[in-house]
Amino acid sequence: DEVKITKKQKGIKKSYTLTSNTSIITSKELLKAACCNLAESFETNPSIDVNFSDALTGTKQIKMLGLTSPYLLITEENIPSVRGASQAYGLSFTPGTWIESVQITKGAGSVINGYESISGQINTELLKPLNDIPFFLNVYGSTDARFEVNTHFNKKLSDKWATSLFVHGNARVAKNDMNDDGFLDNPLGKQINVLNRYQYYNPESGLV
Repeated sequence: DEVKITKKQKGIKKSYTLTSNTSIITSKELLKAACCNLAESFETNPSIDVNFSDALTGTKQIKMLGLTSPYLLITEENIPSVRGASQAYGLSFTPGTWIESVQITKGAGSVINGYESISGQINTELLKPLNDIPFFLNVYGSTDARFEVNTHFNKKLSDKWATSLFVHGNARVAKNDMNDDGFLDNPLGKQINVLNRYQYYNPESGLV
């Protein structure tokens, strides 16, 4: 006889291995938000507020515990990514299909990653070359002339080396003014992101 025990993965998990108040947003939770980029991946999370800081350019700013982005440390695989002048558009530079999970730490975090985490820290983990599928393609288009394409290429070079190539592009090409007030409902723009990464994995030495 065979007994199978299965468990569904939760969208938001609590980390019990860290002393800080850290929640992990998995890819299952990100599917609920249908996010195009990192800025839109917090719509289902009540701890973080995402607001338009400038309606003219469409830039977004996030708040945690009532404090804005300068007091919030935003990292990508524990490396500071959105800081300084990049806070205006930095959240849109990470496409949603690249994200594996998001770790949210409320309150003051560790000084290991920087001194900016007064209100909290947001760390984004990207898809790993060893775990991702060989090929992925996603194309999106809407009636208001927004178009988006995402594609991933993954190849295992050897038992210890793997590589990934991520390509993302989006554009809004039509001018929409549904209420005829002379202002566009959505700003026009084009964006292209390309990421090529390599992963080394040696289980004998523990190096990743």
